[in-house]
Amino acid sequence: MAQERPKDTHHGRIVTTSTPDRQPPPWLVPALVVLLAIHASALGTALGTRLHVPRKRAGTYETLDFVVVLLTFALAGVHDLKALYRDLPGPAATAITAVWQRARLPSRAALSRFLGAVRPDDVALLGDLVLADLLADGLHGAAVGGLRDRDGQRAVIFDDDGTYHGAQHRDLATDPTRPAPVRRSTPLCARGYHGGAKRADVTRTRTALQQAHTQEWLGCWSAPGNGHPFAQLVPACAAVVRYLAARGLAACQGVLRLDGLYGVVRVAALITAAGLGYVMRCKDYRLLRLGIVQAVLATPPQAYYQAPDSPVVRAVWQVLGVPWVSSKDPRVRVVTRLLITRRPAYRPGKPRVGKRVGDWVYELFVTDRASSAWSPTDGLSVYFARGGFEGTLAQEDREHDLDRTLSWHPAGQDFRSE
Repeated sequence: MAQERPKDTHHGRIVTTSTPDRQPPPWLVPALVVLLAIHASALGTALGTRLHVPRKRAGTYETLDFVVVLLTFALAGVHDLKALYRDLPGPAATAITAVWQRARLPSRAALSRFLGAVRPDDVALLGDLVLADLLADGLHGAAVGGLRDRDGQRAVIFDDDGTYHGAQHRDLATDPTRPAPVRRSTPLCARGYHGGAKRADVTRTRTALQQAHTQEWLGCWSAPGNGHPFAQLVPACAAVVRYLAARGLAACQGVLRLDGLYGVVRVAALITAAGLGYVMRCKDYRLLRLGIVQAVLATPPQAYYQAPDSPVVRAVWQVLGVPWVSSKDPRVRVVTRLLITRRPAYRPGKPRVGKRVGDWVYELFVTDRASSAWSPTDGLSVYFARGGFEGTLAQEDREHDLDRTLSWHPAGQDFRSE
């Protein structure tokens, strides 16, 4: 039996032409909206008038041309620069140059030479311009958010944490008849902690500062290996103080939330000198041996704490007025409030976090907040809420993937990160 052709069959017509007609990439429209908003803002004016990178072989391009390419790369969400330039020819480049009133976009080679000429002062200036724009046009008033403690005082939480960009080295040929090989990643990366990436040989750390309630970024600082967390904390504190002043808040209302990397007395003294507060994990387990601490641990637990979505129940003690003195420099000292948690040691051997004493694992936390304002469980709840901040940075941690590296010059790569 012959199959009848349905009457509602649709017919299509295919039209071909010898003229190439490239379709715009899917990221173009959202990127144009953001680029247009930046161009119309005070930040767009400042980038064109205040940011100048002197360099050789400048050609017809200005600093703003390269900034437009870097902004487009950040907004496009493509994996690497090669993919971006694969989409740029045609209507995409025409639309971007029209929005920013530029003649044309620089090539990949010109962008590489530009990033190689960037100096650390240029990176600092760019970061200052971005922060100034955030302070002027960011969220104000009740939208800033914050926490109300038991004394009725408002506190704004700020997170300072690092992301790790790991890389796996390729094997180098050892031929005595040829010059010694040189790795391009040497100025950019070094050995250090790489966020659990087991196959990474070297890493680069970028420390980011974020307002926890609005997820506004106040700055980032990069360095090879584990970075320079103590040195980078100085500009981080200055950025927090500027942010609070611009929002009409006192410096003491800002609380820095830090993990165990910063858990030494030197950091607490530095934050206190800036007039800010802190809540952080302490890695100085010498405090467990203090007499006042041992006396408190001999009493029953003052509270119990269980984090959301966790079966672990921790016994909690607090010790007020603990004299915390540096083992390297006795002149560095603070008086802090110590929170101690204890849980059973479920596995044999040394725990990943905390200090094992017998069948128990102890963890230490320090804060400058008063006991009347934050109860022991309040302090632990504020610290363990760091998961929200770590989630926003999880996509930044990459293992042995240097394709997104735009420049092998540290200042050039930092210029892109800003």
